[in-house]
Amino acid sequence: MAPTKTSESNIVPEFLHHTCLTVDEHDIETTKDIPRLYVIATHATTKAAKECAHHALTSMGYDKADFAVYQEQTPDAEGWTHGDGVIVDAKAPADQEFIKTYAHRKMGP
Repeated sequence: MAPTKTSESNIVPEFLHHTCLTVDEHDIETTKDIPRLYVIATHATTKAAKECAHHALTSMGYDKADFAVYQEQTPDAEGWTHGDGVIVDAKAPADQEFIKTYAHRKMGP
């Protein structure tokens, strides 16, 4: 039997990359932040996770104009203070902070 070519979609990745949404809600009564973490999607590559993070808020029905602050990490972003894993940092007028991140996890033992 001749060997078959393996497409990239059939390769089991060493890492899984998760696109996550963290929403920090500010509780007025306790003045504490209440973080809420939502896993939006899981990807086989870092590139796919970052691409998803760039478009996740708009695909969820939000518009950039909905936020008082909206910042995206770009490949040439100098002075990005939010860390490499944070792709979008947005703050709503109601003081909720929306942070789009990606994270990776090693597969197997």
